[in-house]
Amino acid sequence: MGPIDRTELRRAYRPDEEQVAKERVDQARLGPAELGEAAATARALVKGVRAHKPSGVDAFLHAYDLGSDEGIAMMCLAEALLRIPDAHTADELIADKLSGPDWSEKLGRSGSAFVNAATFSLLLTGKVLEGAQDRSDNWKAAWSKRRSAATRRARAARARSTSIATGSSRSCPRRGGSRPLGIEARLPA
Repeated sequence: MGPIDRTELRRAYRPDEEQVAKERVDQARLGPAELGEAAATARALVKGVRAHKPSGVDAFLHAYDLGSDEGIAMMCLAEALLRIPDAHTADELIADKLSGPDWSEKLGRSGSAFVNAATFSLLLTGKVLEGAQDRSDNWKAAWSKRRSAATRRARAARARSTSIATGSSRSCPRRGGSRPLGIEARLPA
C-alpha cells in the first residue's frame, strides 16, 4: 500500500465560502425529469390529503381550528394546563375557558360522531360552569373558612404535641401566651 494522497483533503480545508455555496447550489438543482417527478409526487400527496376525510381527533381539530373562538379557547386551555401546578388553579382555568364560547353553534354540524359528542360535552360543561360561577363566591368563601379553621386546629395540635414532648411551658409573647416557644414559635401563624 502506497502513500495516501491528501491533496483533495488539503484543498477542502477552509475553502472560500462563496465558492462552496455556489457548488452546493449547482449540485442541488434538479434536472427537468427529476423536477417533473417531484412535482407529480407533490400533487398526488396533496390530492390524497385533501381527499382523506378526517376522523377522531383530526376531525375535532378540523372542527375547532384556530380561526374560531372555540378553537382558540381549546388551544389556550391545552397549553396552559401543561404549566399549572395545582388542581384548584386548573379548575378555575377550565371554568374560565369553557364557560365563555358558544359551543351550541357547532352542535350536530360535524359528520363525525366523536366531534358531535365532544361538542355536546363541552356545551354541557360550559352550562354547568356558568351556573356554578353564580354560586362560586358562596362556595369559595365557605371552603376558605373551613380550610382556615382546619389549619388553625392542626397548628394548635402540633403546638400541644411539641409542648408535651419538650416539657416546655413557656409561651410565645407575640401571640398572647398560648403558643409554646420552640420550632412552632418560629412558624408563621
